[in-house]
Amino acid sequence: PVLLEVVTFSVESSSDCSYDRIQVDGHNYCGTVGPDGVVAMEEIIWRSDSSVVLGGWEICATAQTLPSPLPLSPPQPSPLPPPPPYTLPEATLVFALHTDRFPSETTVTLEGGTHLVSLGPFDLSLTTYDIPLQVPTVGDFVLTVYDSAGDGLCCDFGQGRYSLFYNNVRIKLGGKFTYSETTFFSLPLPPDVFPPPMSPPPPRYPPAERLHFVKVVILTDRYPAETSWQLRNSEDGGIVAHRDNELSVGETFHNVTLTLPSGNYVFSIFDTASDGLCCNYGDGYWEVWVYNVRIGTGAAFLRTDTLAFSLPVQQENRPKPPSQPDPSPAPGPAAPPPRSLLLSVTTDSFPVETTWQIVNNALDEAIVVSGGPFAKAATTYNTTISLADGEYKLSVFDSYGNGLCCSQGYGRWVLYFGSMELASGASFASQDNFAFVLPFSLPPVQPLALPPSLPPTTTEVILRVFTDGYPFETRWRLRSRSTSAIIVEGGPYNATSTHYNTSVYLADGNYEFTIFDSYGDGICCSHGEGSWRIFTAEGMTLRQGGDFEDSEIAFFTLPVGSSPPALPLPIPQMKPSAPPQPPPKLPEPSAPPPQPPSYDLLISIFTDAYPTDVSWALNDASSGELRESTESFLYFEEYTFVNTTVSLVSGTYSFTIVDAYSDGLCCEYGRGFYLLELQGRLVHTGAEFGSNETVTFSVPLAPLPPAAPPFPNLPHSQPGSSPPSPQTSIIRITILTDNFPSETSWQLSQYLWPADAIGSGTSEDAAESIIAQGGPYATKNTENVVEQPAEYGYWYRFQIYDSLGDGVCCSY
Repeated sequence: PVLLEVVTFSVESSSDCSYDRIQVDGHNYCGTVGPDGVVAMEEIIWRSDSSVVLGGWEICATAQTLPSPLPLSPPQPSPLPPPPPYTLPEATLVFALHTDRFPSETTVTLEGGTHLVSLGPFDLSLTTYDIPLQVPTVGDFVLTVYDSAGDGLCCDFGQGRYSLFYNNVRIKLGGKFTYSETTFFSLPLPPDVFPPPMSPPPPRYPPAERLHFVKVVILTDRYPAETSWQLRNSEDGGIVAHRDNELSVGETFHNVTLTLPSGNYVFSIFDTASDGLCCNYGDGYWEVWVYNVRIGTGAAFLRTDTLAFSLPVQQENRPKPPSQPDPSPAPGPAAPPPRSLLLSVTTDSFPVETTWQIVNNALDEAIVVSGGPFAKAATTYNTTISLADGEYKLSVFDSYGNGLCCSQGYGRWVLYFGSMELASGASFASQDNFAFVLPFSLPPVQPLALPPSLPPTTTEVILRVFTDGYPFETRWRLRSRSTSAIIVEGGPYNATSTHYNTSVYLADGNYEFTIFDSYGDGICCSHGEGSWRIFTAEGMTLRQGGDFEDSEIAFFTLPVGSSPPALPLPIPQMKPSAPPQPPPKLPEPSAPPPQPPSYDLLISIFTDAYPTDVSWALNDASSGELRESTESFLYFEEYTFVNTTVSLVSGTYSFTIVDAYSDGLCCEYGRGFYLLELQGRLVHTGAEFGSNETVTFSVPLAPLPPAAPPFPNLPHSQPGSSPPSPQTSIIRITILTDNFPSETSWQLSQYLWPADAIGSGTSEDAAESIIAQGGPYATKNTENVVEQPAEYGYWYRFQIYDSLGDGVCCSY
């Protein structure tokens, strides 16, 4: 044995001393704390990597003499044998990978001696893989994670990450790298990594009790130290497992697998800052799994969230042994089966404010089931509820006091029994209630009595969606603009490049159709030629689209000008004693009044870095009547196109756009802009406007001047006279470069027709002459303007090129 005296000690530091370390009798020392004053009984081991170089260490060793043995004493009983050494667990590794949006770029290798494990490429994006790896119990290993595109797992295309665990001890956590990241480690791990051995507690359950595998999954937000959880037995209150603010790495998965006997348990998760796991500071959540079945999950809560469950999840009906008497009472009438109801909640723009509960009025309003708060805005959450017969009350709460509709979105709740809607609500303050009794006593169905007047006119409308390559990203809704009630919803879908038709009968009125894409690339044309179309049963198209970003809104009005149904002929009364009388002659129905023509106005907004500042209104300039407006909740993604289409009749209109921060859409916080197009013609475009800007225009627009022939018919010049000079105009070309200006170039061409093509008005067989061109450019994010004189009477073509194929917006 030697006594160690540290003179200097400065090596690379880490929480588990995995980079540089000196090992004395199985204990690791790193950083600036060395083994000063330690008596070494075994060999001293030094390990180092090659990434960081510091001052190193200098240690003096002094030999120690063991004390001489004491003189013999009377015989003593033999000492107890020393306790067996603490044995390390079996070498089973778990590689946990959370993929980004491009999982096929990721591969993994694990090398150790002659042992090699290869994983990937992977198939599912934004998905967690837990992969067990069997490796030798002793040896040096190298783990390497590759990304073929050079952008790692985080953070350009998702919050991907990976972890390597050894018996629930994490060896490595990573994700932010370029093409590869390598980790060196050795097995067995030092003993001080593991908790000290403990004597097993006395068994609390019979040894023959069946055990169940329960897994707790936590994805932390950016402040993981605020999060803790515990799992306790609800029968005796004993804590089975817990983590007390020990989560140190943000936006990372933490998995704990437990083996529990049958019983009743309560899982509770806490956040000391009262902002839950989602969505202010990240997109964290929690899950509890029993075997491969998820029995509970949550994300958006305040200070605590709780899940009560029983093991096994589905109780088995085991017969009682014949030797034991059956203590159950004598059989009576069978209890009625529970009634199944469905509660559908569509959130507004602030889903964390919404919760609900159902109480049993006969049991002092004991809460039977509850839900919320929710995590995602403008999303429908469906919950199936089984209730026994009794008296109940459903309450839907909004903590901010503005309900689900309509100041901050168009949310609503609906309670269904089978296909029958029992109650619904949307516009309320802090609470909305509905009392009901099970079983339902439905009134007898009465025969339908036709009113003497005609029923309201209805039109069959078909909503057709043709999916792109990612159908699960697409959903849509149709609502009435007069009541804000959602009439029908669709998506997400399963099959790619597939037509999905939804037929609905609509009364006369105004309607709003909104389609969403969760990834923000629309349904055309990046990953397939998806589209949507709204048309009548007769084939008349009302609206259509597909090329958008996060969402697209279209408005339409019914009826569309079709003739009303013919009046039914009355059936005359028949008398036996008199001949039948002919029916009276009905007057010819008057022709329907002609419908005024309508014109589509496209309002396109490209947001800046603060999209929630933007709102706009469209008014009738003559009467001041508001025709359409949008709240800021529609614009919640920065640097994104949002298109809205409005149908207008002839008249004069004013469009006003407002920025709440008075910095417009450009250029201090991004280069946003807006444009108005009527029937495909540009009305106005703007970007720098401070707090607001108003544009007044007429519908329809003034007609364009007639196009001149390719070569005007010029009069024959007289001898000695000069020919008339051609009319010219100016073509202005503006190029705003992106971050890679050297990729951008353009050209402007003029078509020259041969003599036999004069007056044909087409470009077939025409010669093309380049009259102007520009690029590539040298300065990024710079506006370049070219003004080119051009003659009337010719066709022109403008072409712009990007050598990398990503255009000039919006990736870079």
